[in-house]
Amino acid sequence: MPENAYEEMMLIKKNFHKEDGRLGYHFIQSFNGKEVSARECNDIGMELANSLWGDKYQMLVCTHIDKDNVHNHIILNSVSFIDGSKYHNSNVEIALVRKINDDLCRKYNLSVVESDKADKETDYEERTPEYYKEIDKFNKLCNELNMISDYKLTSIEDTQNLRTQYLEEISPLKAQKEIYMKLYNKTDNAADKTILKARINILNEDIDRLNSRIQTCRRIICKAEKGEKEDWIIQKRFQDNKERSKKENTKNKDKKRIR
Repeated sequence: MPENAYEEMMLIKKNFHKEDGRLGYHFIQSFNGKEVSARECNDIGMELANSLWGDKYQMLVCTHIDKDNVHNHIILNSVSFIDGSKYHNSNVEIALVRKINDDLCRKYNLSVVESDKADKETDYEERTPEYYKEIDKFNKLCNELNMISDYKLTSIEDTQNLRTQYLEEISPLKAQKEIYMKLYNKTDNAADKTILKARINILNEDIDRLNSRIQTCRRIICKAEKGEKEDWIIQKRFQDNKERSKKENTKNKDKKRIR
C-alpha cells in the first residue's frame, strides 16, 4: 500500500542489513502535454516499473497532475526483496529504462522524445546541482522518517528528548578525543601514536554518527514547528506511532486481565 511504502522498503533493508548508503532511486516519467489522462499515466508508469524491476525490487509510482503535463514519479528501493542485492543505475540500465519507456509510448501511440540530447543521454548520476539538492532532501527525509519509526516518536517533545540524549552521549566522547589528541601531540613513540590515532578515528566515527542523529532531530523539530511541506508526513508518522502505542497498551492490559 502507498501509505506503508516507506516502512515496507525499510523492512527489506533491515532484513538484509543494508540500511546505509543510497536508499533508493527517483525516476520521472513525463508525457507530452495532456495526451494521457492521470489514470493512463499511472497505468503506463506501473507497466514500466513492473517490466523493469517488478520481479526483484519494490517500487512506488505516484502520478502528478500539478504541472502542464501529467507525469509519474517512480521511487525504487535500492535493495532487492529477493536476495538483498543493490541496484546500480549504470549507463546500461539507463539505456534499458529509456528503451522500455519508448516502446510503451509507441505501444499506446504516444509521443517519443527524438533529439540529440536524448540520444546522448549518459549516466543517471550526471545531473544538475538542483537534482543533487533534491536527492539530498529525499535522503534526509528518509532518515527523519526512519528515526521517528525506529524510536517510536509521537511528538516534538519526544524528538527534543532524544536530541538531548544524543547531546549528553556526545559530550564525553568529545572530551575523550581531546585527551587522546593531547597525548598524540606529546608523544614521540611511533607505536603509541598508531594506537592513539586508531582510538581517535573510532571516536570520530562515533561523534559523526551522533552529530548526524542530532541534526536529524533538529530537522524534524524545525519542520514540525514551522509547518514545512514535509510536515504532514512527519505528523502522520507521529500519529501512526501514537495509534500503535495505544493498541500495544490495550493488548498488554487485556493480557493482564486474562492472567
